[in-house]
Amino acid sequence: MLSDENFQQEGKIVFNLGISAMIDLKTARARHLSSVYSKYDFLDFETNIKGDFYAAGYIISGDFQQEILTSKLQGLASHLDVKVNSAEDFAREFLEGILSRRTTLVAYSTAEQNTLLSLLPNDHTLLKGIQYCNLAKAARRWVAKFKQKEFKDLPPLVKSANNFSSKRHPKSLASICRLIGFEAPADYAIGKTTSRFNTVISSLEKKNQNYQQLTAVQKAKATKGMKHNRYDVEAMVQLLIAIKEADPKILEKATSPLLSD
Repeated sequence: MLSDENFQQEGKIVFNLGISAMIDLKTARARHLSSVYSKYDFLDFETNIKGDFYAAGYIISGDFQQEILTSKLQGLASHLDVKVNSAEDFAREFLEGILSRRTTLVAYSTAEQNTLLSLLPNDHTLLKGIQYCNLAKAARRWVAKFKQKEFKDLPPLVKSANNFSSKRHPKSLASICRLIGFEAPADYAIGKTTSRFNTVISSLEKKNQNYQQLTAVQKAKATKGMKHNRYDVEAMVQLLIAIKEADPKILEKATSPLLSD
């Protein structure tokens, strides 16, 4: 039987081992993130179904940034101290950066791919030099191989969703990321981002782009819209890491040239 002194000594050893394990885990995690950021850049556009642009969120070399892609949100851009750019100029600058860093562009689905191709239809040399990872495609394979039961057991992402939405939501980024414990914030509100940005645009036009004159509700919509975008970008990083840890080949099979011959 251990004496109190020996018990305390062994307790200290166990505690110290636990701390060391936590430090090692954090160090490994940092190295893993560094490896991901050296190979991948992440992009998410905020647009409406008509193709009008609101904003873009992205991570380059581990650095998260956002740009506003319409002058109708100039007041919001000034408030956030972020750049206002045309969608075309943003796309060219962003892709030129990826080409120079020789990284792979990651986005969820082919939406960003199609958008970039439509914005720069004549820049074939630039487009052909970039690799594009469709993370939604990778996620489907990952779920089928490793997470079938957990995916099947997921509750509805939005309990009040109609039949059409309820069929689309389970495969959404926010839904899939529940499988890795990266939950969307309570105010994420899938399907409401467009209406939020439209409200802010209308309000800023009435206030001559003076953000400070917006109501608290209008400001909250602006904040939630940009917060939604940030979650999507950061969620892609976490999902890619989970897939990479499970089977790196899944990512390879979901990667192809941004512009095919």
